[in-house]
Amino acid sequence: ELKNFIYRLALFARNVSIDSETIAPLLEEESADPRRDYGEDGDLDRAVGQWMEKVRPNPGSIYSEALAALEKPLFTEVLRNTGGNQLRAANLLGINRNTLRKRLSELELDPETFSRRD
Repeated sequence: ELKNFIYRLALFARNVSIDSETIAPLLEEESADPRRDYGEDGDLDRAVGQWMEKVRPNPGSIYSEALAALEKPLFTEVLRNTGGNQLRAANLLGINRNTLRKRLSELELDPETFSRRD
């Protein structure tokens, strides 16, 4: 999963600079696992590699920058799936509802925009 991949990158960052040459073997290793196939349009491994090349995060901050990049779209999708219900969204994410509310405020996401209106 992305979390494990980022942990592995963070471990590498302690010893070497992370660049495309460093990441390529990790991506090949990860993509060889059939459980890693997220579909041709949404290949997460490829997306991480593209993100790393495009953003070129600073060594030592890759983990936090990757989480920040993933958090808003993740919360958006979960809110969309729960119709904006913050309690259900927090449960799905495995976080406290107050933590979710705080992060939504910081990310400027309004759960009301995801409310299902019949």
